[in-house]
Amino acid sequence: MESRQASEAIRVLVAVRHAAKGEALASQLATFSDVTVVGRFRDGARALGGVRRLSPDLLFVDRSMLAPRDMREVRRLLDAGSPLVAFVMTQPQPIAAFEPNAIDYLPLPSTRQRTRTTIDRAKERLDVSSAIQSTFLQRIPARTRDGFQIIPVEELVSAVAHREYLHLTTRDGDRHVMLYALKELQAKLNPTSFIRLSRNTLVNVAFVRHVVPGRGGLLTVALSNGDEHDVSRRRARDLRELLLRL
Repeated sequence: MESRQASEAIRVLVAVRHAAKGEALASQLATFSDVTVVGRFRDGARALGGVRRLSPDLLFVDRSMLAPRDMREVRRLLDAGSPLVAFVMTQPQPIAAFEPNAIDYLPLPSTRQRTRTTIDRAKERLDVSSAIQSTFLQRIPARTRDGFQIIPVEELVSAVAHREYLHLTTRDGDRHVMLYALKELQAKLNPTSFIRLSRNTLVNVAFVRHVVPGRGGLLTVALSNGDEHDVSRRRARDLRELLLRL
């Protein structure tokens, strides 16, 4: 008997190199009425491409199939918390291989009850995340010549203040200007997703790709869209705590 049911099925992607074990896990997941398997992969890079295309809630991934570049991308997913990541183990792993932000490590082959435990952990995390997200701003209306463009906050890369205006940059490269205070916008956004780099700059941590140290302990943040922003000394500690510590 399943320990927990939900009104909506969670979307799961399975990435396991071993064909038979991956098939067994996918088949087992398919027996849960609150789970939808949206994809299966046996290659790390293709699996991460599938994550971007299919937007699963939970990724089951075999750590041993990930190249170093793939593992860096998975760590970014772990930091962002979307999708949730559960590693599967087809062989024993050393302690150093364990990632603190993973929701579980599932040995394969797994019993149905053990797999159910992982699903329940994911659903509990998703319920908490949903409750938290509902208290924060979800969309930003940016004025255009024809009206307003609605920007989902997860697509906002950065907000930079210049005098009384905010300059917004989105994931697609769109840039908008709005009359609004940066401090007020920051207060309405999830603090685990957005970080203040300086008096004038707020960025979405999901789009941070590199943190580059400079002279005198100064830091520069490079974003996925190619933009770079300096970090003030006052904000450097917050950045290190959020992004540079395990």
